[in-house]
Amino acid sequence: MLHKEFVSKGVFDPKHSAFFSKLMQERTLDDYGDFLIAEKEDVVSFMQPAIEYIKYIGKFIETADEHQ
Repeated sequence: MLHKEFVSKGVFDPKHSAFFSKLMQERTLDDYGDFLIAEKEDVVSFMQPAIEYIKYIGKFIETADEHQ
């Protein structure tokens, strides 16, 4: 839905959409996969992109009226 309704229409940044997809894939693997312990490096590698994504979403919400 994110890609269909927002990315393909040029409303949502593809870079942030790709990060969200990667994050959801990791969440699914962690939730439904075999017992898994995340390595520190793996967690740290998500931190800066997550911070950027949260900032982007905050601005996206602030300007929500412009997207309609």
